[in-house]
Amino acid sequence: MKPQRKRSPKKNSPALAKITRPELPEVLQRTRLFQRLDRGQKRKVVWIAGPPGAGKTTLAASYLQRRRLRNLWYQIDAGDADPATFFHYLGMAAKTAAPQRRRPLPHLTPEYRKGLDIFTRHFFQELYARLKPPFAIVLDNYQELPEDSRVHALIRDGLEYLPNGGRVIVLSRSEPPAAYARFQAGNAFEVLGWEELRLTPQESEGLARHRGHNRQPRTAARQLYDLTQGWAAGLVLMLERGKNDNPLPLPADTTPPGALFDYFAEEIFVKTDAPTQELLMLSAFLPKMTAGMVAQLSGEHRSGRVLEKLARDNYFTLKHAETEPVYQYHPLFRKFLLTRARSAFSPARLMRIYQSAAAALEETGHTEDAVGLLRQADDWEGIAGLIRKNAQTMVAQGRTQTLMEWLGALPAGYLEKSPWLLYWSGVCRFPFNPPEGRRFFERAFALFREARDRLGMLLAWCGVVDSIVHGYAELTLLDHWIATLDALLAEDPAFPSPEIEDRVTQAMSTALLFRQLHHPQVHEWVARAETLTRKSANLNLRIFTMAYLALYYMWTGDHAKAGLAVQNLRRAAQDHELSPLLRIVRHVMEAIYGVHATGCQADLTAVNAGLETSKATGVTIWNAVLLEQGASIALSVGDLSRAEELIRSTAAALDESRRVDVCIYHYCNAWLALLRQDIGNAQLHMENSLRLAIEAGSVTLEERGHVLLAQILHARGEEKQALAELARACAITERTGNRISEFMCLLTEAQLALDAGRKHDGLAPLARAMALGRNQGYMNIFGWRPEVMARLCAAALEHNVEDEYVQRLIRTRCLTAPASAAVLKNWPWDIKIHTLGRFTLVQDDRPLHFEVKAQRKPLMLLRALIALGGRDVSEEKLTEALWPDAEADVARRTLEVTVHRLRKLLDHEHALALKDRRLSLDPRYVWVDVWALERLFGDLDTALKQPPAARDDAAIARLTDRILGFYQGPFLGQDSEQAWALSLRERLRSKFIRLLREACRHWEQTDHWDKAIDGYQRGLEVDNLAEEFYQRLMIGYRTLRRPAEALAVYRRCRQTLAAVLGVAPSAETETIHRSLRPD
Repeated sequence: MKPQRKRSPKKNSPALAKITRPELPEVLQRTRLFQRLDRGQKRKVVWIAGPPGAGKTTLAASYLQRRRLRNLWYQIDAGDADPATFFHYLGMAAKTAAPQRRRPLPHLTPEYRKGLDIFTRHFFQELYARLKPPFAIVLDNYQELPEDSRVHALIRDGLEYLPNGGRVIVLSRSEPPAAYARFQAGNAFEVLGWEELRLTPQESEGLARHRGHNRQPRTAARQLYDLTQGWAAGLVLMLERGKNDNPLPLPADTTPPGALFDYFAEEIFVKTDAPTQELLMLSAFLPKMTAGMVAQLSGEHRSGRVLEKLARDNYFTLKHAETEPVYQYHPLFRKFLLTRARSAFSPARLMRIYQSAAAALEETGHTEDAVGLLRQADDWEGIAGLIRKNAQTMVAQGRTQTLMEWLGALPAGYLEKSPWLLYWSGVCRFPFNPPEGRRFFERAFALFREARDRLGMLLAWCGVVDSIVHGYAELTLLDHWIATLDALLAEDPAFPSPEIEDRVTQAMSTALLFRQLHHPQVHEWVARAETLTRKSANLNLRIFTMAYLALYYMWTGDHAKAGLAVQNLRRAAQDHELSPLLRIVRHVMEAIYGVHATGCQADLTAVNAGLETSKATGVTIWNAVLLEQGASIALSVGDLSRAEELIRSTAAALDESRRVDVCIYHYCNAWLALLRQDIGNAQLHMENSLRLAIEAGSVTLEERGHVLLAQILHARGEEKQALAELARACAITERTGNRISEFMCLLTEAQLALDAGRKHDGLAPLARAMALGRNQGYMNIFGWRPEVMARLCAAALEHNVEDEYVQRLIRTRCLTAPASAAVLKNWPWDIKIHTLGRFTLVQDDRPLHFEVKAQRKPLMLLRALIALGGRDVSEEKLTEALWPDAEADVARRTLEVTVHRLRKLLDHEHALALKDRRLSLDPRYVWVDVWALERLFGDLDTALKQPPAARDDAAIARLTDRILGFYQGPFLGQDSEQAWALSLRERLRSKFIRLLREACRHWEQTDHWDKAIDGYQRGLEVDNLAEEFYQRLMIGYRTLRRPAEALAVYRRCRQTLAAVLGVAPSAETETIHRSLRPD
C-alpha cells in the first residue's frame, strides 16, 4: 500500500459548508438588534450568547446580508480542538474570502509548535491583511470548542491584532470562557446575551405574520409570546403545530429549551408521512449534507425537494449556497432526529447507517465526521482504512494531534497488528518525541519485514533514521540501521519508485554523515544525494539534502564543495518561495559555513537572519544551533563579549534531551574559557562536552573534543595526558578521513612539539598541516586561538613552509605578529620600513611613493623615531633631535603637527601610538629591519657564547645567513648625517662586523673554512671597508692552499682603501700579504 497523494475536498464538499455563510430565505429582519450591533461598531468583538434556537446564526447572517459587509464565516466544531485543524480550515476560509491571494496561509506543522504564540500572531496578521475593511469574521457554534482546548487562547490572542474596520462576531450558547477575562476588561469587547436576543412581543407578532399567520388575533399572538418567552425556536414550532391545530399547552417541565423543543417537534414529526420521517432520520446522521448524499443514504429521490422546502421555510435547516447546495440542520432539530432514529432502527440497521453515512462523508472530504460515525459503530477496520487513506495529507497539514486521536481510539492491540498504523503513529510522534516515534517505526519495520513489504520497510527505515538524527542524542543507533539498509540493498538494489529512492538517499547520506564517514559506499551515497538535489521534484527533500551535503563537505574538510552547496541553497531560496523552516535551514548552513570561512570580523549576518525569521514565524527548533554557530564565529575572531552573550542565549534555547546541542554548548564554553586563560573552567566544560559527544555517538564532535582537550591539558602543563588525547583524535581521524580534523590534529601536534622545544618534531607536522591547509583553502578551525596560530604561522614562515598560503591565512584572519615574527621579512606586515642601506616604506607589500619635499618633516620624524629606538621615545628626545634650536613650546607644537601628518602618511589606525607624551611604532603592525637585525644579533650572540662543544652549527649558520640578508648597508645609507642617525649607524656596523667575525672564527675553529670564507665575502659585499674581513679571507685561502685567490683579495683591499679612504692597508694586512709570497 502506498501513501496517498494529498487530496483537497471537492468544491461542493460539506467541508466547505463549515466556512460558508448560510444562505437565508426571507427572514424576519430584527431591526432592533441590527441597530444594537451598529451602535457597538467601535467594539471589535461582539459575543452573542443565547440558548439553542435563540436565532443567533440567523441574526448574524441576516445582519451581514443587510449591511453588505465583507465577511469570513467559520463554523466551529469539536475537531477544532486541534490547533492545526483550526488553522487549516481558517486558512481555507481566508482563501474563500479573498480568492485573489494565491499564496495560502501556513499550516501549523510541527516546526511551529514551540513558537505557537508567534505563529498565531503571524497567521492572524496575514489573515486580516487579506480582508479589506470594513469586514466581519463570524465564529459560529463556539460552544463546540472543548473547554480545555488551547484554541481558546489562540483565538483570543489573534483578536489582539484585529485592525480598525474589522469586527469579530462570536455565536455561542455560553458566555465567554475564562480565557477572555482580560480581553473583556477592555473597551473592545461586548456581550449580547439572552435577554437582548429574546423576541419582543412585537417581534413575535412579526415572526408569526412572516410565517403566514396573518389573521391571528392579538390575544393569540400574546399567548404565543407568553408560552415561548421570546424563544424563537419554540415560537416557530408552535406556529408550525398551529397551522392545523390549536396551540399546544406547555408541558409541565418547560425550563430546558431542548426538552421543550423535543416536545413540540414530536407533535409535528408524528404527523409527517413515514417515508419523510425515515429520510429525515437518516439525513440527521450527516452533520452537513447535499441532496445527493441523502439520496445515496436513503434511496429517496425526493431528498432535494424535502431539504429545499425545510430551508425555504426556515424550518431549522440552513442552506449553504455552493455549486451544489449544502444543508445543515439546527443542532436541536438534528439531536431530536437522531434520538428518534436510535429508537426506530435496529442495532444492525444503525451499524449499516453509520457505515454508509461515513462513506458519504469521507467521499466528500469530511473525514473527521466520518471517523466519528465509525467510532460509534465500533468499525475499527473502517477507521483504520480512513487513517491509511488520509494520514499523509493530514501530516502535511500539521494535523497530527487529530490523527493521533484517531489512532488512540483503536482498541488495545489493534495497532500492533498493522504496520501502516504503527508507521503513522511514529510519524505523528517523532517531531515532538523522537525516541517514542523511533520505537513505533521500529515495530512497523519488523511487521513490514514479516510481510515482505519493501515499500513499507524502506519508509519505516527512513522514519527510524529521521528519529535518531532529529533526536540528536543517540547517533550510535544509526550503525545498526546503516547495516540493515546495506543488507536490504544487497538482496535487492531496486527501489519501489524514484520518490522512495530519493527519500532513502537523503536519509542514508544523513546517517553516514553523522556516524560513518568511513563507510565504503559513502562516496556513492553522496553522489546520489548530489543527483537528488538537481532532479527531485520534492523541494523540501532537495533543500534538506543540499543542507546535509554542505555539512558533509564541511565536516570532511572539502570547503570548496561546501561553498558550492551553500550557493545552491541560496539559489534555491531565490528560485522558490521557501517555508520559514527551509529559510532557517539555509541560514543555519550559511552560519556553519561562516565558521569555516570566517575572516577578521564576526560576520553574523546568517545567524541574525535565521534568528529574525525564527522570531517572526515561531519556528524555533534551530535556534540553539544558530546561536552556537554565532558563538563559534565570535570566538574565532576574538569577540569574546559577543561570544559570551550568544552562549548565554544558547543556554536558554537548549533542549537538554538533544545531547549533541548540549555537547556543542559545552565546547563553546570551553573554547571561551581557554581564550580567557581560565584553564580549570575550560577543562570542566571540555570534559562534559567530550562525554556527551561519546554518549551521543557524534564522531565529528568527539574528534574535535579530543583535540581541544589536548590543548587545554597542554596549557595546564600535563603533556603526557595532552599527547594521549591527541592520539585518540588522530586515531579517529585516520579512520574517518576527515581532512579538517586532520588539519587540527597536525597543528596541535606541531604546537605541542614546538612549545616543548622539539623543533624538529614540530616542523614536520606543521609542514603537513600547512600543505593540507593550502590544498583545501582552510582559514579557520574549531578551537581557533589567534596567538597560537600566529606562533605556528611565524614558525612556518621562518622555515619557508608554504609561504604564500601562510601569508594569506595571516591576512585573512588578521593575525597579530608574535614577538618571534620580528625577524621575519616574509610575515605579511601591514607596514614595512627598510632603513639599512636605504630608506623605503612598504604598505601591504606595495612600496609607497610620495613627494619627498612635501613629506620631508614627517619622514624625518619617522627616521629619528627609529634611530632613537622606535618605542616609548619621549617628546623631549624627539624635539631635541629634530629641532634643537627651537623654543620648547614651538618645538612641541611642531611635533604635534608632524605626528598628525605622519599618521596620515602611514594611513594605519594602529601603526603610531602616542601615550604619556611618548611616541611608539607598534611592533604588531609595523616591521622595521633594524629591529629584526638587532634581534638576530642577540640570537647569534647567544649562540656563539655557548661552549664550543655545545654550539648549534645549524643555528649559527641560519642566523648568520639571515643577518647577512638583512644588513644591506649602513643605517639610512649615506643620506643622513645627523648625530642621532650616525650613532645608530655606527653601533649597528660594529655589531655586524663583530658578530660576523665571531661566526666566521667559529667556522675556522671547526675547520669549516669554506663557510668562513663565504661569510667574509658576503660581509665585504655589505661593508667593503671592513679590513679585518680581507685579512681573514687571505688567511683562509692560504690555509686552503689557494694563494692566487688570497693575493687577489689583497689587491682588492689595497685598491678599495686607497679609493675610498685614501689610505694604505694596515701593517697586519701587509704581514699576511708577505706570508703569501713563496720563499
